[in-house]
Amino acid sequence: MNKYNRDIIRKQILEYAPKMQPLLPPLDSHPVRGAIPHMYSVLEGVFGKPIKDVRDCRLQDALDILKFTLDNVKEYSIMKQLRERYSPEPDDLPSPTLDIFFE
Repeated sequence: MNKYNRDIIRKQILEYAPKMQPLLPPLDSHPVRGAIPHMYSVLEGVFGKPIKDVRDCRLQDALDILKFTLDNVKEYSIMKQLRERYSPEPDDLPSPTLDIFFE
């Protein structure tokens, strides 16, 4: 994902983080959880890749995932619901070449 789109996602995360922080339920392994890393980890869990390796065309999906995460922050099993809605990033995308445009 290009820097401009990553900045859009970062701004959205920074807007949602103060709303989400007091609602995050504690876990045994993380008694105090941070909202910002939690949202990045949800994105990586759904896409199967860090956000910098996700295609630019998935920007709206990423924003929708963040909104869903905020709306359902108290639920423990949102990853299953998100993985049913959004497909992971494919590993073997063809690299764009000029040959594709002249076919």
